[in-house]
Amino acid sequence: MLDLELLKSFVSVVDAGGFTRAGERVHRTQSTVSQQIRRLEEDLGQTLLNRNGKDVTLTEPGERMLSYARRLLALAEEARDVARFWRPSVVLLDVTLPGLDGLSFCKQLTGGGVLTDPAVILLTGTEMSDREAREAGARAYLAKPFSPLELISLIDTLDALPTELVARFEREGWLLTRTYNDEIGASVAEAFGTDDRPAVERYCRANAIEFAWQDDGSLRTLQHRSAVVRHPVSGRRCWFNQIAFLNEWTMDPEVREYLVDVYGSDGLPFNTRFGNGDPLGEDVVQTINQVYEAHTLREPWRSGDLLLVDNIRTAHSREPFEGPREVLAALGDPVRLTDCAPTIEVRTA
Repeated sequence: MLDLELLKSFVSVVDAGGFTRAGERVHRTQSTVSQQIRRLEEDLGQTLLNRNGKDVTLTEPGERMLSYARRLLALAEEARDVARFWRPSVVLLDVTLPGLDGLSFCKQLTGGGVLTDPAVILLTGTEMSDREAREAGARAYLAKPFSPLELISLIDTLDALPTELVARFEREGWLLTRTYNDEIGASVAEAFGTDDRPAVERYCRANAIEFAWQDDGSLRTLQHRSAVVRHPVSGRRCWFNQIAFLNEWTMDPEVREYLVDVYGSDGLPFNTRFGNGDPLGEDVVQTINQVYEAHTLREPWRSGDLLLVDNIRTAHSREPFEGPREVLAALGDPVRLTDCAPTIEVRTA
């Protein structure tokens, strides 16, 4: 694949009649331009320019390459013009463009002011790393072949939540606070399987959970976790948390008011915060819940059904129901969080 920057330098050298003047055109030093031409020649396995002192002339392969390079650069500029005019919210870019380096073109789209809020998804039939995609300016990538539903799901995820909000949670993570007592919510024994304090403390230390016993015998805990992780197989960014579900603003207003009045804001059975400890506003929680609702797929249950769920890619729940219902749940194919590129480092004692 041909790097657009190398092609641009090559055309500039020909048009300017030398490396020094070409460097002025592309805002590079003469030595940098010379190195770029050598890289292009090495990539092609052909000598493109005759260097005779200050004179630079095209070789026969160089003549053919010049026409091809001009067409490719014109097509790339046309694509950038379309992006500037239409301002798409999402761009699907196949990295195996005919004759072009898709990663190089992605950098031009996302780094040159063409897209004000770039949301580029790279499509690739070869191996690619998260780092390569990020360095090119892409939000995510999909390995071919992929299902249309996978693409739709990825686009929805990228567009649904406010970019600034996701960026903050990626940067800071989120905090989960819990209070265990015998009056409301889970007791210590129910949550930890024992009421033996040393055993509970060992579990907390082993799982990076801060804890503090209260004078009334209740236990308060705090956990700091990543809000966005990478899928261990596809490498996709996944919104993987319970920020909204366990937040006080998701409760029924009357229930929340009662609990705050009786136990105080720090004594709620559970609550969530930004990773730096800032409280979550009601508007933030409502935004997240609205996104969940807008992208919910409902599957009616029938007796004997078996439903397989990717627990990292999919937030799942059950809605209220009437009548008897027995659902058996099992976890399989366990995944370590360290395999999901967490943005927050969790250290156990």
